[in-house]
Amino acid sequence: MNNERPRIAVICTEYRPLSHADVIVSRWLEPFPTDHLYGWTQPASQIVSIYAEQRHNQKDLIPASVARHGLQCFPSIEKALTLGGDSLAVDGILLIAEHGDYPENELGQKLYPRKEFFDAIMAVFEAAGRSVPIFFDKHLSWNPEWIREMSDRVAKSRIPFFAGSSIPFSLPESLTDLPRGSKFDEVVAIYYTGLESYLFHSAELVESVIAGRFSEQEGISEIVAWKDEEVWQAVDRGDFSWELVEAACASASPEALEAIQRLRRDRDGGPVYAFRLRYDDGFYVTHFMQTDVVKHWCLAARLDGGQNIVAGSPDVGGAAHFFPHFARLCVKIDEFFISGRSPIPTDRIYRTSMTTALCLRALQAPGRRLSTPELSL
Repeated sequence: MNNERPRIAVICTEYRPLSHADVIVSRWLEPFPTDHLYGWTQPASQIVSIYAEQRHNQKDLIPASVARHGLQCFPSIEKALTLGGDSLAVDGILLIAEHGDYPENELGQKLYPRKEFFDAIMAVFEAAGRSVPIFFDKHLSWNPEWIREMSDRVAKSRIPFFAGSSIPFSLPESLTDLPRGSKFDEVVAIYYTGLESYLFHSAELVESVIAGRFSEQEGISEIVAWKDEEVWQAVDRGDFSWELVEAACASASPEALEAIQRLRRDRDGGPVYAFRLRYDDGFYVTHFMQTDVVKHWCLAARLDGGQNIVAGSPDVGGAAHFFPHFARLCVKIDEFFISGRSPIPTDRIYRTSMTTALCLRALQAPGRRLSTPELSL
């Protein structure tokens, strides 16, 4: 790496207002006025090139970024990484394949070209005989086989690799300052709107709490999924804890608690889903999705044989501060580009990506146990 600020290439699906590329890339080019409140000021690295697969949106931000910040736009991933030359010429990569006009499959998964982008980057690395750090936004793929292939390739190539969600970097103290030696008995996480896309954030939220290793959990052995009335039947049977659902929502706001109680009573708030993960040692995690009744990610955990319940909701701010949880994420990405060291365990993205993909597969046979050898340790 030279003495200049490290040069970063952006590889994205589209760059339009309020896309993931916008809330990340635009901060790099020009920090939002309130970003300093969340630790983001002037980045140590600099974005020098961009490739966007879809440019048809009338609100495409690339022309203005080219004019205002001297950003170079290229017609291919290869050219964005070589800066129009013949060999790798950047020091880091932002891969942001989220948003854009892409189809969904029969499972409700958006077919973003994440693996296709990854493969194109790897081809440039192989031609150059070296690699640079990659930040990979969101989960690896909708395809379990591709998730394993990509994870194996990263491990074997020893590429500096940081991937995942913005949510784990905005946790409340109630979920980060847990007593030493606490043992998890059960966790319930709440999410909303995006069946697949926000399930991944929920999986990252859970992993960021339980993978702090206050617990010695083993692999995930099975997943059971329920939808609509089957969810309420599972609640009535005690298949997952409604007390933890209420505790999680209460941690977001009193209004959220009232809303979730009303949803169970009236059962008319739109589709609901639940995905229960069983760990090898009998520990359970349930992701409960409801449609905009509670517009929060939140989590509650029962600890130490039921003697203690902790709960919390990540601080994701809002549009007024340009979604400041992404400012916190940008801090971590910039540090990663400088150090080459991921701030999270490198195996977590495999676990959360695979969990997300397999939950959607479990939903094809509601109430049946889906064995998950892909998630064994």
